[in-house]
Amino acid sequence: MSLALVDMGLATAAGPGLVPGLVALVKDDSALYGHPGFVGSDFKRQLVAFQDRALIGTAEERILTLAGRAMGDMLRRVTALEVLRGIGTDVIIVLPEPGDGLGEDRLGPLSQILMDRATEALGKQNILDPGQAQVALSGHAGGAEAMVRALDGARAGRATILLCADSYADRTRLNALNDAGRLFSDTGQFGLIPGEASAALLLIPAGTAEIPPLALIDGAATGREPVGELDEAESAYSGLSEAAYAAIDPLGRDAPEVALLLSDWNNGRYRAAEFATATLRLAAGPLAEEAEPLYPALAWGDTGAASLPLALAQVLAFPEMAQGGAAMALASSVLSGLRGAVLFRLGPGAAVLAQTVAAAAAEGTEEDDDPPILDGDALAAAEAEAERETD
Repeated sequence: MSLALVDMGLATAAGPGLVPGLVALVKDDSALYGHPGFVGSDFKRQLVAFQDRALIGTAEERILTLAGRAMGDMLRRVTALEVLRGIGTDVIIVLPEPGDGLGEDRLGPLSQILMDRATEALGKQNILDPGQAQVALSGHAGGAEAMVRALDGARAGRATILLCADSYADRTRLNALNDAGRLFSDTGQFGLIPGEASAALLLIPAGTAEIPPLALIDGAATGREPVGELDEAESAYSGLSEAAYAAIDPLGRDAPEVALLLSDWNNGRYRAAEFATATLRLAAGPLAEEAEPLYPALAWGDTGAASLPLALAQVLAFPEMAQGGAAMALASSVLSGLRGAVLFRLGPGAAVLAQTVAAAAAEGTEEDDDPPILDGDALAAAEAEAERETD
């Protein structure tokens, strides 16, 4: 059983909307800039990738806003999909791991608000039949964990809406990372570049409806790494490659060759070593000899819990990179040791989307207004207050 990705909403540092986000990639418009409101360990503006050059406030406000934009982007098109009317739909929300200044005391209330608003927003459309939302505080690899659940649901004939969101535009979180020397700077070349993003994916059992899918998810799996990124010990880096093989092995002889390998590498030495080790182990199996690596964080910064959907979006922007076979996205959660792998191939809808993106890149695009659902209501007031403090 495969999952068909029939639509995707996106909100990245490039702006709200799937097409504008992909256009920015195609045009190589960098989303990275030095933020005037945060000084890094080198006493220079911190390099970041935030949408609308957002002022640094709280992750809660940013996540609600980004999630609203991504969900609204997707739902505008879903309401026209009459062939999906009445299909039972699970809702899975993936958010950051607790830690680094963003604890469960903050993520718990955020989870409840996001579940309530997502349920309310989905209730306003008359196509899908959503069930109760679930939340996973699992970070980078959480998208793979959610895909495993979605594949289980597909075997029961259910669709899944997967909403992933994360933001480092949070002063407490940035301070914690800066104090630990984990932000990129002149004095910390192996630190991450803080980003933010949200993605909303509509996944249905393959073959359920005659909708040309953007992609087909053929496998997903998770693993655990006993020696994590922040541990002072040597690692065999086994968790990531174990997850990769677990995503492929159930397909047996039908497993496609992997022509493109995506990593959530974000400048760090640990992830570089982990990804290199996984690549070597996969080379003995499904990895094509000419397979190319791709690093989405170089375009969008580190997007945490949204990393895996953004890896998929990056392939949609450059479909020619995966035409020789399947693609595999790998991700590593920093604090929990969770590792994830998702195996996918592009569907017929990817070619149609690529034509739309190419036309928009040639003509220029205008950003949509924020959809009224899920919007972070407190954002405008918070940013106005931050501006007054800066002045």
